[in-house]
Amino acid sequence: MDRHKGNVTNFTEEQMEWLRPIKDHIATSMHMGRDDFEFSPFVEKGGLGKARQLFLEGLDPLLDELNTRLLTLFHANRLICNIYTVIFLEF
Repeated sequence: MDRHKGNVTNFTEEQMEWLRPIKDHIATSMHMGRDDFEFSPFVEKGGLGKARQLFLEGLDPLLDELNTRLLTLFHANRLICNIYTVIFLEF
């Protein structure tokens, strides 16, 4: 991630157990905010309090970066699909 440029970020297994559903949530909802920790599957794991405990001050910047990166990928893929459709529908 940007805050770790040049360094490998080593997340703990417990952090990874949170990052996977965060990624999935962003992929389906297009955003992940602090309020989303009040819902499943996060609330069953301890909600926002547990997430803050695991990621400390890095939680908000991490969410911002994940939201930005995953949405950028989504929009890039959508653009590619639109171009692909136009090319093949016209020929």
